[in-house]
Amino acid sequence: RSGLNVAEATAALIKAELRIGAVSSWFDNATIGQIFASSLDGKSEVEVGTAVDVKISLGPIPVVAGLDKAVAVAAIEAVGLSVSTISEEFSDTVSAGQVISLVPEADALTTGGKVTLIISKGPDLVAVPAVVGETILAAQGALESSGFKVTIDTNQLSSKWGVVTVKRVSHPAGTLLKRGSTVTIYSR
Repeated sequence: RSGLNVAEATAALIKAELRIGAVSSWFDNATIGQIFASSLDGKSEVEVGTAVDVKISLGPIPVVAGLDKAVAVAAIEAVGLSVSTISEEFSDTVSAGQVISLVPEADALTTGGKVTLIISKGPDLVAVPAVVGETILAAQGALESSGFKVTIDTNQLSSKWGVVTVKRVSHPAGTLLKRGSTVTIYSR
């Protein structure tokens, strides 16, 4: 029965004229040392003397999201797991160097199991290029190739954008903005 420890389960099995079979330990949300699954699960009747295999909880996998990479690796290794891969992703919500998430490399983990850590590179920031004095077309191209969306505020026909120059920009050159942000160029 789930929720029992091995001694309690063994006593219950003996009383039911069954015997304990293979005992294995897995990470699970059940309390450490409790049985969370058995070969009896879903069976209403079994023969007398049947060996019942049980899975014992090693407790939950440590929650490491938001921790510094070194602290997270230590916490994972302390419970007998290992980090096989560390990858990095941009994140607007998790500071650079901290864990975004932990991904188990198998559906169920036991001691020695492997996990992947995803570490934040922080937000994806890009410096606004210097475009004042450039033509509208050149400025638009430079900003878009840097990863920005461009809004053009001008009183000039688009046919003149290759000649008319940019007078000012919504964000000064060198400003770090999130990739995909909108930058407005003015030629008035």
